[in-house]
Amino acid sequence: MSKIFTLCSVFLCVLAFGQNQLVIYESYPVGQDFYVGGRKALHQEMKDISLTLGLQPCPVDQTYKLPILVESSGSIKLVKDEDSLNLSNNKCAVEYGKKLLPHLRRWLAARVDGQPVNAIAEITVNPYIIYHSKPIIAQNVYKEPHFKLGMHEFRLYMLEALKKPVKENENQYMVMTFAVSDTGIMERVEFTGSFDQNVIKAGYDAVEKLNRRKLWKPGTVNGFPIYQWFRMPVRQEFSFEESKKENFGFPPRP
Repeated sequence: MSKIFTLCSVFLCVLAFGQNQLVIYESYPVGQDFYVGGRKALHQEMKDISLTLGLQPCPVDQTYKLPILVESSGSIKLVKDEDSLNLSNNKCAVEYGKKLLPHLRRWLAARVDGQPVNAIAEITVNPYIIYHSKPIIAQNVYKEPHFKLGMHEFRLYMLEALKKPVKENENQYMVMTFAVSDTGIMERVEFTGSFDQNVIKAGYDAVEKLNRRKLWKPGTVNGFPIYQWFRMPVRQEFSFEESKKENFGFPPRP
């Protein structure tokens, strides 16, 4: 049996099967679509297929980025996800995506130097939002989660909480990720980076206090409350940059 090994960089992997090499780019070049008509067309087809198949929604907090190998020929293969915890936490969304996949047929191969190549694409599968989207998803009405005192006050509150335990002026970096649930509670909060445990504990304590005060109003799609993720990088100078993970059918949020 031929020995298989993988050499990966940020941009590509090379799979070697005996003497033959298969080059796989880990993402599409900037500006290139992996589906005819782009993500809007893909999301519309996902909605259409879900209606045809009569698919039911998953729990509101389940979303999954389905990794797809789009070959230079335009054919596709599902990429095995090694993140067993993510698979387990989003099992319903994973199975939902697998049901959609055979019916999605308008893939576009990535191109490098004018030539088609093998590359990885990711499609975000959020069954709850797909189910509650309008038949024409461009007509969806989406409202962001709302912090009742204003986002500026939320940032100030977190800044003050994270500042207090800092004792040394060093170059440090941390990312805070959290979800505002369909009931307006901050959930799945994580702090990752170089700050010490005292700072991280202060962050969790601050979130707990906010949850007791119930200051978040959940986001909605067409009036239905949804689960919305946030990602907030924090640097030593404590400047916040806010971004949101992508939701199906809406402007990009991961």
